Amino acid sequence: MATKKLYDYYNGLPSWAKGVVVIGVGVAAWTVYTRITSTLKNKKSQKESKEVINSSNDEITKLNKEGVRQSYSDAQYKIWADAAFSCYSGWGTCTGDTIFINMKNDVDVLKLIQAFGVRTIPSGMWNPAPDFTGSLPSVMRDELSGSDLSSINRLLAKKGIKYQF
Repeated sequence: MATKKLYDYYNGLPSWAKGVVVIGVGVAAWTVYTRITSTLKNKKSQKESKEVINSSNDEITKLNKEGVRQSYSDAQYKIWADAAFSCYSGWGTCTGDTIFINMKNDVDVLKLIQAFGVRTIPSGMWNPAPDFTGSLPSVMRDELSGSDLSSINRLLAKKGIKYQF
């Protein structure tokens, strides 16, 4: 009964108002869909991020035993991690490749990942997409295009760094 009244009301609207209703329903449906899929992606990312941080400790220990040491102070990795956070926050995204130019070995990349930790990247004001929480690798996969990631991975590979994003 209520559906019939709603349908009759809709049919009585002028054509421009029907268009507004259709667009409004479409935007609302898209927003709900985006929120649900982003929430699921966020939960998966948070779990994977904790595993990445934990495994980086083991990998650094292994590399240190092989004689591979960090090239910079812990403070420097923190500065780069904060710069990456700023880079990936909000509507626009830079690639962050200027940070990776400084990486000299796998320990440097792993120390950067540790310094970044797990952070929540704000989507930006008026952006309907929800914020994203994750480690540096998961944030980069969320924020960057495939070609941007490939470019960073090529840069690291040229330096003999095995870690890939």
